[in-house]
Amino acid sequence: MLRPIADGCPSLKHIFLGYCEFSDDDIQYFLNRKKCQLLSFSSKSIYISIFKHLSECIKLEYIYLENDNKNLTYNDTVPLTKLRHLKSLTLQYCTENAENLPKFFLHGSFSKIVELDLSHNFSIQDSDFNIVLKNFPNIKHLNLSSSHMLSDEGLYNISHCGYLEHLNISMCNKMTDKSTYYVSKGCAKLKHLNISSCNNMTDEAILHLLMCKNLQVLKLGFKKLTGIYFNLFSKKLVQLKEIYIDFSDSLDKTVIDHLQQKMPQLNIIYPFYYGHGDTEFKETYFAAMN
Repeated sequence: MLRPIADGCPSLKHIFLGYCEFSDDDIQYFLNRKKCQLLSFSSKSIYISIFKHLSECIKLEYIYLENDNKNLTYNDTVPLTKLRHLKSLTLQYCTENAENLPKFFLHGSFSKIVELDLSHNFSIQDSDFNIVLKNFPNIKHLNLSSSHMLSDEGLYNISHCGYLEHLNISMCNKMTDKSTYYVSKGCAKLKHLNISSCNNMTDEAILHLLMCKNLQVLKLGFKKLTGIYFNLFSKKLVQLKEIYIDFSDSLDKTVIDHLQQKMPQLNIIYPFYYGHGDTEFKETYFAAMN
């Protein structure tokens, strides 16, 4: 399938392979034929040699890769550091790479990155990621969802990302209220934040976020959330347009009703409004929380 596409489609600049399986020869043939024109490459299956072939695509700006290869090593991914025009990089489930983040990102070739997705990399350490944060002055989108080893101190240098607008730290179970303190102090331009399923957080996390004056979309939800500070949203978060509230054992529906009354323009998505048996809502809700 890839070879006819490689030989034809003279204007092709973007390719998404999904979960399709191809031989290494076909991948190499395709990327070699399109290496001078391809701008984006996405795949949900990783071949060991794919990084070398991608590194020869000199115009690549966008890479999305989900690792399903248990044999992948850090050295396999190093060729990507040759790409000087990369603006968006997604490396999900690349645990080996997560353990070598400083070495990978200190090559200086990722200075143009504005979108970085390292979600589901379960081995990211605080000290390593703090080094990484210093090398992305232009980053606007950062996804660290399900980074189970990452704690508050992993965001200590988040202030180096002064242009950050979108941050996802959902399901980072080691993070507490202090992480939102670092974010609120260092990310003045933040517009979208996801802290859902961060179950070591409390209402104090929301209090810190009141300093994020440009916040437009907030996704949250943790066991100890009561919403005690929701009444301050109308005065402190005047730009807020949407709020997605995950399941919480401590949040009463009356708090949501009061928030809606004070901010009638606010779009609130919350399970209690729709009932637990609404299948269509559940699909919409969980898609929104991702």
